[in-house]
Amino acid sequence: MADRKPRTEQAYIAWARARVNQWLGNQGVPPDIGLSLEQINSADALVTQLETRYTNMVNLRTSAETATGQKDASLAETDSYLAGMIDIIDGYAKSTGNPEVYALAGIAAPKKSSARTEAPVPTDPRTIVTPGGNVVFRFSVVTGGGAVYPVQRRAITLEGFNGPWVDMGFATTLKSFTDNNAQAGVAGYAYRAATRLTNGVQSEWSDWGVANLGAVPEQMEEAVAKAKAEPDEPQAEAARAS
Repeated sequence: MADRKPRTEQAYIAWARARVNQWLGNQGVPPDIGLSLEQINSADALVTQLETRYTNMVNLRTSAETATGQKDASLAETDSYLAGMIDIIDGYAKSTGNPEVYALAGIAAPKKSSARTEAPVPTDPRTIVTPGGNVVFRFSVVTGGGAVYPVQRRAITLEGFNGPWVDMGFATTLKSFTDNNAQAGVAGYAYRAATRLTNGVQSEWSDWGVANLGAVPEQMEEAVAKAKAEPDEPQAEAARAS
């Protein structure tokens, strides 16, 4: 049986506007469906308020996403430039043999390198779905220099069928990955990341960051719980070990 009301917010608002317009009838004369004109006018006011607030929310979300992107770009540019300056300081300290260089620069001397046998697992996975339909996946992890962060994605359906983990590339040094290929028609996607050190050692995969692409939140929570109860596919485990 078809749903009487759409499940996603955007579709619901369009549906509500169409219904109220239909119930208002021609020249303010509602159809004979048991509703009074006063009731329909009240519904019209509520839908108008909802449309306005939804539009405001979308505009604010777009502004916030734009500001976040600008901040991330500025942070990456600044970090890259300062990292180059620190490399110069390191070279100068090494060439002069002066132990006071780092104190004068206000930075700690580099630690002596040693072989690492474990990589930290990324934590705090989270996602943002942009108004344009892209998914931004972020996580937190503290590593030494040179580490990279492979990212995988799997599709989640409300019926309990979940696609295989697919390699999506690598997150930035700011622990952020933007998925520009999120497809419509999928209830959501799960993302996970790992830490891979310069010596090839890779951590376990992180917990999931789930992007809901329009499902009812309670249904998505149930679908994710079912998906986590399933064992990973052999190819996913092989990818992790590579």
